[in-house]
Amino acid sequence: MSEKTLVEPDGDREPATEPTPLGRRGRCPRCGSRSVAEILFGLPEWSEELEDKLDSGRLVLGGCCVTGSDPDRHCNACDHRWRSRRSAPARLDGS
Repeated sequence: MSEKTLVEPDGDREPATEPTPLGRRGRCPRCGSRSVAEILFGLPEWSEELEDKLDSGRLVLGGCCVTGSDPDRHCNACDHRWRSRRSAPARLDGS
């Protein structure tokens, strides 16, 4: 089953203030939505796993130019992008 909900209906809109652990996407600091995707930079090899994550809103493509200070989170509700306080880049294998 894939997630298709892009906006959380819970109405709770307090932005997250703690670092987001690897594997958890957290909340948008602008609108508070929990519908947050990781941003993957570079040129990924296309796969069913990549397509599933893109279709479900868990992952968005950030482009091929990597600067080292790129955002790593994308809000599906308001399109805000930001850098979380985690250091590991998004990976398709979930590690």
